Amino acid sequence: MTMAMRLDRETLRGKTAPQLLLERASTAPDEIAFRSKYRGLYRERRWPAFADLVARTAKAFETLGLCAGERVAIMGDVCEEWVICDLAAQSMGAIVYGIYPTASAAEVEYQTRDGGASIFIAGDQEYVDKILPLADRVPALRAIIAIDNSAMFDYAHPKLKSFADL
Repeated sequence: MTMAMRLDRETLRGKTAPQLLLERASTAPDEIAFRSKYRGLYRERRWPAFADLVARTAKAFETLGLCAGERVAIMGDVCEEWVICDLAAQSMGAIVYGIYPTASAAEVEYQTRDGGASIFIAGDQEYVDKILPLADRVPALRAIIAIDNSAMFDYAHPKLKSFADL
């Protein structure tokens, strides 16, 4: 292994994922950060647009009262918004953890309570349906954010928010 490779690894170990995102956005603004499928079509995000979405989501989390050291649980299928929420919470110093999509209601309640989640990110209606009945039994939980709420008709709960509305 060369000295340059060792130096690069050591440099990377000293940086957070949000720091690396900002660096990439400034050094490679025309490169594609990722492609994701949305309703059958692929979308491309360049690094600056990706960093902007993360920053705007962090600002939205701030309005929900998220502080450094608090926890954010994410449950759902991996999608663009999942990654954006993860990096946004990390950029604020929050601790992010995932809950398996196959978790039972009892497991979701235990992991949300034991993990101390103040915000719960739910991929869609399926995951909202798992957390919503438990929302008032988890004292630290302030907000449930639904990434895809397209099938959620007549859902009303003070903690429930739409990712799009953030």
